[in-house]
Amino acid sequence: QSHSGSKSVLCADRTYTWNGVEQNLLGRLDVGVQYRYSCWVKLKNVSSSFFKLAFRITKGTGKEYPGVTGTITNTEWTKFEGTIVISTTGTLTGLEIYAEGPAANVEYWVDDVEVVQDDIFV
Repeated sequence: QSHSGSKSVLCADRTYTWNGVEQNLLGRLDVGVQYRYSCWVKLKNVSSSFFKLAFRITKGTGKEYPGVTGTITNTEWTKFEGTIVISTTGTLTGLEIYAEGPAANVEYWVDDVEVVQDDIFV
């Protein structure tokens, strides 16, 4: 299964809702800049479920988990998209984008993940 191209990521053998695909973005995004982010998602082994595409932002002051949420199904690919500006307050020590949400043992595909600078905001 894929939304575009010939491959996608299948999130399987998950024991917690937060077990999903993740990408480290530390050093790749700048603080104080607006970015658009998105992905396409489809369930494999249940009919519908909650889903969240989120960031884990780690600073000396703690962690934040901003993101977008919604429902995904096994009948069609669903696009999740949002915007984010990483605050200039505090020292950034960790930055990841990740997928989470369906219950443990629920399998789902993630495809076409994008994080791009939002030129409209500049």
